[in-house]
Amino acid sequence: PSQASGSVQASRQEKARSYVWRLENGNIIDPTDSEGNLPEEIQSLLGAKISTKLCRINEPSRGFDTNVVTEEQGEELVFRVERDVLAGEELFLDYG
Repeated sequence: PSQASGSVQASRQEKARSYVWRLENGNIIDPTDSEGNLPEEIQSLLGAKISTKLCRINEPSRGFDTNVVTEEQGEELVFRVERDVLAGEELFLDYG
């Protein structure tokens, strides 16, 4: 590969890093497109459209609590809230 394509790949990886999830079994969930951008929806292997909104949950600033946890169920990553969340309240997740 040329240097140009190498720099594009590096840029894609840098952009995608925030949205990639590594499962305990080593598999990776990557909802980004070929340029590392996160679209509003992705298409599953079965053709269903899936929202990427949960990929945009932030880690809280120091002193703020999380209100979302994740749980791996086989090849799926399940997000759930730990408590009641008020309308308009930002969701926070501890990424470790």
